[in-house]
Amino acid sequence: MPYASIERIIEDNKEGYYRALRTTQATFHEPIVNWEPWLLFFLRTLWKQCEVLRGKVEDHRVIQSQHLTPLAAKILTLFQNHSQLSNREIVALTDSNSNTVKATLSKLVQERLLRIEGKGRSTTYRLL
Repeated sequence: MPYASIERIIEDNKEGYYRALRTTQATFHEPIVNWEPWLLFFLRTLWKQCEVLRGKVEDHRVIQSQHLTPLAAKILTLFQNHSQLSNREIVALTDSNSNTVKATLSKLVQERLLRIEGKGRSTTYRLL
C-alpha cells in the first residue's frame, strides 16, 4: 500500500506552514516561547495525513472485498499512484501477458470499477 506523504500535505498548506513558523519564531527572544501556532499546524497536518491514510486503507479493503483475481486487484492498486494508465503501461507495470491484461481490463470496465477514455492506441483507463 502506498504511503501518505506529510511533505505533500505541508506543500499543499505552505501558507499556513510559514505563518505558524513565523509566529512561533517571533517569540524566540521572549522568556516563554509560544509553541502553540507551530504545534497546532503540525497536529492538523498529522490529522490530514491520517485522513488520507484512512481513505487509502478503505480503498484497499474495497478492492480486497470484491473477490477479484490477483491481476485485477493488482491493476486496481496501480491506480492509487496513477490517475490514468494505458494497456501498455499496465502490462509493463504488472509484468503480465497483454491478452490477459486486456481481458481483465474489459472485466473491470464491465464491473464498473474502471472507465475507458479514448479509442485505439490512445485508450486509457481511469478509476470510476
